[in-house]
Amino acid sequence: MILSNLEQYIFYNAKSAQTAAAVSVFDKPIERDQFLARVKRYMLPQDMWKNQLESFLEDNYTNPDLKFEDIMHYFRFSKTYGYALFKKYFGESFRMCLRNVRLTKAEEALKNTSDSISEIAYQCGFAYLSTFSRVFKATYGENPTTYRRKWKLEQISKQ
Repeated sequence: MILSNLEQYIFYNAKSAQTAAAVSVFDKPIERDQFLARVKRYMLPQDMWKNQLESFLEDNYTNPDLKFEDIMHYFRFSKTYGYALFKKYFGESFRMCLRNVRLTKAEEALKNTSDSISEIAYQCGFAYLSTFSRVFKATYGENPTTYRRKWKLEQISKQ
């Protein structure tokens, strides 16, 4: 029977897992298939990481001071691994992903609230109104005020 490096590492470090508050520990010799089934049961599926990262961004996008290091600390990822995950799951960097979440939320608020542009910018995690306006215009082709006005006119004309 040949175990992969990961299997060997987990198998031979089971005793130290007890002191690390592990969910389960193997007390006796165990068949390879049983071992792998138990390990896989406690590992997050790869798609779960994407969901976890999305949830984190959804819960924290309003924080204007949110940094890549914050999410890496929260998930206990190295920066290198974190960069790779964002590229893999979102096809872009953390900064671009966060910016897109904020812009999507801002677009929704422009369409569905009567809040001022500055209130929306701050509610969506932009520290400066000028940054919000510049980034919004670069993405949507219009400044937030014009975008809102045109959207409202389109809604009226549809009625």
